[in-house]
Amino acid sequence: NKDEKERQDTALGDRDYHHHERQGLEILKMEPAPNKDEKERQDTTLGDRDYHHHEESELSDTGAGNGNSILFEQILFFFAGLGSSIGYISTLSSLVYFKILFGMNSFVYLSWAVYVPLLPISVAQALLDGKFDRKFDSCRTFLFRAIVGYGFVLCGTIGMIYRFDNASMQQWQLQHRHRHVLGWVIFYALLQGIGGAVLYGKLNQLASIVGSLHHNTSSSDDQNENEILPKKFKATVSAGVQ
Repeated sequence: NKDEKERQDTALGDRDYHHHERQGLEILKMEPAPNKDEKERQDTTLGDRDYHHHEESELSDTGAGNGNSILFEQILFFFAGLGSSIGYISTLSSLVYFKILFGMNSFVYLSWAVYVPLLPISVAQALLDGKFDRKFDSCRTFLFRAIVGYGFVLCGTIGMIYRFDNASMQQWQLQHRHRHVLGWVIFYALLQGIGGAVLYGKLNQLASIVGSLHHNTSSSDDQNENEILPKKFKATVSAGVQ
């Protein structure tokens, strides 16, 4: 009978279910109960694993952000160095024009005006910058040097443009080649040289400071990178100046 067969199958299924259930209970009884200390050690191990995983993720994110910050700062230092030298480089690139106006000696005079201020200003900065930094605060003194340096470069460059960006003035200079005009050219070149010297010393000091601020102590390679970074920043300034 179909119904009888279904009842027998149901009875066999219930019997198998209860049999497996009893076996499972016996296995659970045979297994020892977990030790409390062992459980605490397992929880501690899992917690430490999660902590180190998050710490590594944060370090990797910090390293990537630090690398982007260093690159951006190096770009800024490059353009700062470029701005410090663009004035007197533009003057020295016009030596052929000045040679036609004032003769061969103009090359010596302009080179002297541009490069001679570098030595005394560098010596003065080495002797006096530390004292002024302690007295007036480094942020103020660095800002003051930047304003003075770029101000000198700007004044010298604008003076050169004003003196020679005039057709009638150029014609008069070609005819007379007056020493008075050469004196003004040397004066403007001297302003550019003084500003460039002030900025070159200031940017090198600032590059050394900023480069030493990026510290990473996670490995020996990072320690070596910490020592190289100030030199890289200085090299970036020199690349911009040249």
